[in-house]
Amino acid sequence: MLTLSKRRRVNIMLDVNLIDSLNELVPAGDRSDVINQAIEEKMTQLSRQKASEFMEEMRKKLKHKTTTRQILKDIRYGRK
Repeated sequence: MLTLSKRRRVNIMLDVNLIDSLNELVPAGDRSDVINQAIEEKMTQLSRQKASEFMEEMRKKLKHKTTTRQILKDIRYGRK
């Protein structure tokens, strides 16, 4: 989800082939938005992966087996 927020210029290194593709496929005025969105999507994916790994570790530590359905019920407890 791309939001309008404060931006800062940064210097990063990208593969030459990636830059060539970016230049070919994305208009000059849209490149920062495309890169922001791609990074945001990747960060969301990594965050979810980390949470999933944490949940798996917690399941292993539990003395009793808990189903995915029960975990979801517990997570949603108290939500409207």
